[in-house]
Amino acid sequence: AAPEELTEGESFHIRCHSWKNWNVTKVTYYRNGKALKYGYENFEMSIPNATIKDNGSYYCTGWIKKQNHTSNTINIIVKKNYLDHSVHQRKTSWLQYLIPLLVVILFAVDTGLFILTQQQLTLILKTQRTRKNK
Repeated sequence: AAPEELTEGESFHIRCHSWKNWNVTKVTYYRNGKALKYGYENFEMSIPNATIKDNGSYYCTGWIKKQNHTSNTINIIVKKNYLDHSVHQRKTSWLQYLIPLLVVILFAVDTGLFILTQQQLTLILKTQRTRKNK
């Protein structure tokens, strides 16, 4: 069977079921031959936010009417979400310029306030000297 392809961030569900809707018990899910999840009753395994680490061959084993059965394998391929990555990259590059711009603006405002304060102080001192001389 062709592999199932997903994009990072998508979710997927795998359900271990039997023919004729017979109950499946003692279900174990595997990825690449390693057990992932066990449950006594038939249940579904969910991967809510797939990543590259979730790539692999999945299958389940379980008991149907006192016999152990193994399911067919399904191959899952999770691909990088390049669109999401480029949006994130654009956001971070925008922030790279925002912070220095804010620093420059604050420096300009601070310098302007300093010059105005200095001019006012000089004017006050001149006024006081003029009054003393009178």
